[in-house]
Amino acid sequence: ITRAFCVLLKNCLTAPELRDRVVNDGAVSPIVKLLHRSEIIGAQRSPATVAAAASALWNLSAHEGAKKMVIREKGVEALVMQLNEAEDRDAWQKCAGCLMVLAANSQQVKHLVGDEDGIRALCEIVKQSLADGAVLKAALGVLRNIVSDTQAAQRLSGQGAYRIIFAVLQT
Repeated sequence: ITRAFCVLLKNCLTAPELRDRVVNDGAVSPIVKLLHRSEIIGAQRSPATVAAAASALWNLSAHEGAKKMVIREKGVEALVMQLNEAEDRDAWQKCAGCLMVLAANSQQVKHLVGDEDGIRALCEIVKQSLADGAVLKAALGVLRNIVSDTQAAQRLSGQGAYRIIFAVLQT
């Protein structure tokens, strides 16, 4: 049911007026909660639920108010955690795509991605996704958006990200 709700919501959020309504009615917080670890010890969210929730947030992130709510609800940290722990390419693509939008023009998000070990996770995802254009595009998009931050650029260099990116460009 949770996954079906997120998929339905994701598909409805392409219209700006619907985004406004969803954000104003408080749907951001429960969606972000789906990306956090389950409160049930030993339980995990299914990869399809994670991907659907991240996809819904990705669409919502076009709304400026939603970006602030995602940050306040620790959604950036949850998205990066999913990049580090998920093994599903669809979840990687949706989480990275959402971070790509959130990191555009937000120093706070750029710092959070670095602080939460997101650069290392993104570099690993890039290495594992050379044959998957959608995942590769999303992961490289996040790296592109955070490189404008000096601290993030230093972390990229320290993680060997530039070497990885150059290798991708040569393929």
